[in-house]
Amino acid sequence: MQILDHLTEPVSLWVKTKSDAARAGEDDTRLRTLRDGLGEAIDEEVMMCLLEEELRLYKEQTGDTAQERYNTLCDLLDICHEETPHTLRRATYLCEMAQVVCYQDFSQQTDCSAVDFTHEALRLLEVEPETAENADRLKDEKAHASLWLYICTLETNLQEAVDTEKRLRAVQEENKMEVNMDPVPTNDLEYEDKQKSQESQLVYDGLRFNLLAQSKLSEPLDRCLSLWRSLLKGSVPAVRDPKLTASSMTLMAALYTLMGKHLQALEGYQLAAALFHSLGDAQNSANAFCHSARILLYLGSPTLAQVELEKAEQSLTSVPSSEGTSIISMLATLQKAQIHYALGQVERGVSCLMEVIKESTQHHSKSWYLLRARALQTASEYLSLDTQTLDSQLRQSITQHGMKTSDTAQYEGLKLLCSLVMMLFDCLKIFLVIFNLVCFLSVGDSVVFKWLLLSEVLVCSERMVIVRSSSGAVHEAKAQCLEALKLATKLQTLSHCAELLVLKAELELMKGANEASSLDLEQVRNLLDLCTGKDGKQQKSEVKIKPRKGRPAAPSSSGHAPEEDDDLCGILSSRAFLKEPVETMSRLGSQGASPPLKPKRQHGLSCLTHADTCSCPCCSELSVARVSIHWALLQADLQTDPERARRLRQSARKHCRSVAAKLQSSLAALVSKKSAGLSLSLLQAEQCKVHLGTVLQLLRTGDKGKSTVLWEEIEAGLEAVMPKGALTPELGPIRAALLGAKAVSCCLALATKKQCTPEELFSSVWDWNPPKVKPQLKLKNESKHRSKSPVSDTIPPEAGAACHTDVKSISQNASNSKTSRTLKPALNSIPSDAKLVNPTVEPEPPRRTRTTKKTTSQSSEATEEPERMRMIKEDEDEVVLDISLEELRGSDTEMNDAADLSVEAVQSYLRSSWLLLHHFPPPSLFPHICLLLAQSLGQTDPISTAMLHAQSLGVSTRHHLTRHVVSQLRKLKKSCNDVTEGLGALSLEETSGATQSQKLSALEQIFSFNSSHPTHQPAIIIGCVFALGITVCMLSLTGVYPDEIGSTILLTRLERGSNPITVRIPTADRKRSVAVLLEEMDGVLKGQKQVSTVAEKSQWWEGRKALDVRVEVRDTIFDKALGVWRTLLLPLTSDPELEVQVKCFQKVVLSASPLLSLPELQCLVEGMGQQDKDFLRLLQGGVAKLRGREEPQGHTVLILDKFLQRLPWENIASLKSRSVTRMPSLHAVLGHSHLKEMDSSCVLSCGVNPKKVYYVLNPDRNLPDTENRFKEWFTGERAWRGVCGTAPDPDKLQEAVTTRDLYIYIGHGAGARFLDAQRVLKGPVRAVALLFGCSSAALSVHGHQEGTGIILSYLTAGCPLVLGNLWDVTDRDLDRFTSALLQSWLSAGSGSSLLQHLAQSRNATHLKHIIGAAPIAYGLPVYIH
Repeated sequence: MQILDHLTEPVSLWVKTKSDAARAGEDDTRLRTLRDGLGEAIDEEVMMCLLEEELRLYKEQTGDTAQERYNTLCDLLDICHEETPHTLRRATYLCEMAQVVCYQDFSQQTDCSAVDFTHEALRLLEVEPETAENADRLKDEKAHASLWLYICTLETNLQEAVDTEKRLRAVQEENKMEVNMDPVPTNDLEYEDKQKSQESQLVYDGLRFNLLAQSKLSEPLDRCLSLWRSLLKGSVPAVRDPKLTASSMTLMAALYTLMGKHLQALEGYQLAAALFHSLGDAQNSANAFCHSARILLYLGSPTLAQVELEKAEQSLTSVPSSEGTSIISMLATLQKAQIHYALGQVERGVSCLMEVIKESTQHHSKSWYLLRARALQTASEYLSLDTQTLDSQLRQSITQHGMKTSDTAQYEGLKLLCSLVMMLFDCLKIFLVIFNLVCFLSVGDSVVFKWLLLSEVLVCSERMVIVRSSSGAVHEAKAQCLEALKLATKLQTLSHCAELLVLKAELELMKGANEASSLDLEQVRNLLDLCTGKDGKQQKSEVKIKPRKGRPAAPSSSGHAPEEDDDLCGILSSRAFLKEPVETMSRLGSQGASPPLKPKRQHGLSCLTHADTCSCPCCSELSVARVSIHWALLQADLQTDPERARRLRQSARKHCRSVAAKLQSSLAALVSKKSAGLSLSLLQAEQCKVHLGTVLQLLRTGDKGKSTVLWEEIEAGLEAVMPKGALTPELGPIRAALLGAKAVSCCLALATKKQCTPEELFSSVWDWNPPKVKPQLKLKNESKHRSKSPVSDTIPPEAGAACHTDVKSISQNASNSKTSRTLKPALNSIPSDAKLVNPTVEPEPPRRTRTTKKTTSQSSEATEEPERMRMIKEDEDEVVLDISLEELRGSDTEMNDAADLSVEAVQSYLRSSWLLLHHFPPPSLFPHICLLLAQSLGQTDPISTAMLHAQSLGVSTRHHLTRHVVSQLRKLKKSCNDVTEGLGALSLEETSGATQSQKLSALEQIFSFNSSHPTHQPAIIIGCVFALGITVCMLSLTGVYPDEIGSTILLTRLERGSNPITVRIPTADRKRSVAVLLEEMDGVLKGQKQVSTVAEKSQWWEGRKALDVRVEVRDTIFDKALGVWRTLLLPLTSDPELEVQVKCFQKVVLSASPLLSLPELQCLVEGMGQQDKDFLRLLQGGVAKLRGREEPQGHTVLILDKFLQRLPWENIASLKSRSVTRMPSLHAVLGHSHLKEMDSSCVLSCGVNPKKVYYVLNPDRNLPDTENRFKEWFTGERAWRGVCGTAPDPDKLQEAVTTRDLYIYIGHGAGARFLDAQRVLKGPVRAVALLFGCSSAALSVHGHQEGTGIILSYLTAGCPLVLGNLWDVTDRDLDRFTSALLQSWLSAGSGSSLLQHLAQSRNATHLKHIIGAAPIAYGLPVYIH
């Protein structure tokens, strides 16, 4: 040993020399070891000591020394061979060799795998006799070997998963040719879904493990914990390297955290903290205490977490200031912010959080980046708090750092984590090779950091899915969920896989895909039920351990480098955030060619029936237990049998209590505290969801005599949702949903008490109500178009001579917009009453498909061949419930006694719910709350009523706009920091003195959800700045129930210089209510499927003409349904006579006098309660004086809800000849208006230059007639650019829409296969987009979400106007429209309006309603330059 003391410095120089040789590429020198240089004459003991010192120094190097370590270990194993008595040392070397071989390919030098080395090490350690002297060392070496057996097995499984994915991708690539031979889709409504089909297939094929397999996999880790637990008895154990042992304990705890075993992870961190403390390592001791505090916070005990944090702070006080101390102290500060959040100490928590965020921006290392990512996630939780909990000043202190919403903060954190993965692994390839870890350092903190990072990525991804889906971006959330599942399945982290599958199941339910949701839950059941265990791998035969020196195999260069992405160029592709994943499920783990069998729906999760004393993982581990509870709640939502749903919720409630009691007992034993002294808030959100689910089921089913039960359940839920011990982000939305349900219950009970319909409750606050008609009682055998609400004990009787008794049935899902771990959709997509027929999800309009049969041109319409059409599959189920009037009245007295029944109470509940949601509103619940509150306010507060109506429309679009603008601002800021010239280097034009940054900041202010005091909310309505001549009309269908297709229209008119006007137009007493007209319109479009299959041309034309007549009739009926109030859709006339007559009556009514008839004027007068005949004569006189004079000539912008947007409003008589566009929300109108004012060079300001045109004509080469009609014209325009008969280059097309003034697309769909949403959003779209394809302007409504479509991406990117078709159309008739529009508009000269020519060109079609009514426009008016 004395010789070793003298040779330490020479060995260090030797290692330095080899490191220099490695950097210089001198491999011969690099491969030599001390044994090679000194020869074999030296004593073996001395040589082993020297080689051990060499190995230790290699491990301290910062670079990659795997090759040097491997060769050194080869020498050590050769000296300490199998026949030597140094069994313990040989086992140590074998364990070291496993760590090296685990992360690099040395297959050319050894036949043994890393797992083989660890098995051999454990075998040797088992045969080593234990003595008093080596007892501690032997336990420690066994623990180390067990730890690395677990890690090496995990890494082997990872590599096998990657190899399997490579093979599957190769098969998919081979099958691409077959896919490409399929017919070109006729529209793009499912394009984004199809792009994710391969990823979905890979995810489900990767689920080849379950709870039993994970238990077997984790046996070495459990043994490791048991050994170290017995090793530490107060003093420092006599082990080879105590500091290495403490670090390995931290590694073990990190692995337990990744696997979702938090109690074991907590014990591991406590063992590590104790050993570090005994060694005098205060920094690492504090670090372990911080991790313990975080786990305790997850387990629902902020008080215990605070105790651990105090220990960490106490440890840090004894350490002099250094960089290491700084990052650990910041970690402690961040933990303090999280504890303050849990305790509701928001102000103190924000202060700590801001300290961490500011400090983390000053440092640039992987540990600081991880800390910042965690801080961003904490900021997301704070921003999710309602405005009463987090006031505007505190919120501003967070948002000033660029984190505008909970969504953007979470997304930034996830991006940073993914960047860390790429930086740590130095990998430029997506998942194919990411776990090869070619440059990964398998020593020291890098190993711990790796598993902590991967765990953080999964946790952050789960939270991202929840937050993103709560904003209505269900497709993006599902894509993110699939990306996270790919990682979780490779890691075989069962708890994360199961949690993500449950989240995906809930996303499917939100989209109305009940079957897909059920299949996901079946996968979860297969993962969690022990009885479906798949046996582990067979024990490998013994392998001879004889490694040879040499260099490792060169890393494989196979695999494709991913396309670089601006946001997440790494492990979780950001492109998935903008793409809608596939709808259909892949074969769930099936390797055969047979189709998947449908699962047995009634097969439950076995752990839900376990006894309270059960200690299986599903009953004792919080992460898995939480998944099982979520599974039960989702299954309850899917049930058609109310009794089974009730039993599932009862099982979930019981399981919550049982798991919480067991965890509390286990935690008390672990932290040496008495159970009575612990206050855990475990599973509080889950218990609240049980109450909410029960409430919604009672509202849906309306069982007789259950009013009291309903009210008690609501009160119990509101009591349970109050924070108890720890605040969680899920509680606010759950409370808001319960308050909304309470308001609905009060409405129904109050209507029952007053003997009126729920809609008539608020008639007194509206100046106009339709004249009363005779009642038409149809309760037992109600028309299929007028089904009653499925609530028997809370809905009021629809009786009385003064009111119509029909109440439109609620859709079969009840509102619940939680941002919880299980993302329960707003309304369950399956009816909960056995009497309900056909589970329904609100159908989207049926479309048509363009057939491929040949056509021949004929001179007359009657003999013309059938045109090509397209169809969209459509399900049109409906709900019918048989409830008698007596049943409806059955138990009204119970509810009356249980609550304060008044309109004021309803308003109070709705206001409270609104306050909890308005800062980050979920589109599934918030619109209903706003509309119900608006109905209750009426014209007593017209400004607030209009504001609430505006906030109810386009909620998910506003979220998308906000995310896009914040992303653009972030990129702009990053570019300005990187380039000294600032904005000038970005090639962004500065117009009217406004920089791009100023414009984006202003847009962010417009689009973001106002988190200020409610009294400031109506300011946007008062301050609306539209151009003169623009009238904005917002229309919604309203009802009492969430997502009900009501029969009452709420219409709000906004115009510059005028106060808002809102009217309520009930249509239930008409022969055809609006809801019925929607059904009939859907039927017309669905009828195109049948017509398109007719081969005989005369029958084809006959069917098409019949459909055209039906559309015309629908338009006429709908125009009349609005009655006198259709005048609100028109701009004001500039006739001076109007000002003379306005003294007598409403300006807007008189302005549209040419449209008014005497019956309509009588209806208006009677509805306002005016019985004076002189008043009617006065009104008639004013109308007569204005009749025949100038008609209104301004522009109308329609903002329609997800139901009304399906109708061709532009084709009704009062709007057909006028300038009309649509917009998804009022804020989108304001955003476009702002761009027009700020940028004088944009198309909205300066107009369209008819020479700056880019066209794409027949890119799929299957519309030859269309190509022949336009090719000569398009190619003859010298200034125009484009492609004809071939697919355009996506990059050139993207550049064209950002630089040209007009983009013309004539082909199938909206051209998303050539310019998808991701490319559209990359840059500002300057060009007006004319998309002459099937359903190019259609919005798909999935489940109870708002409409989605690529046309919204165009608007988000700043496109001034997008023209497209509302449904599928035939090519020849659409070509007539296209030709008429382009020729008339482009040749009309300066100042010519596209929209005026659009209205005129509808007449160019043969079928002026089924084809002529299809083209619509989104945006603002554009003109020729």
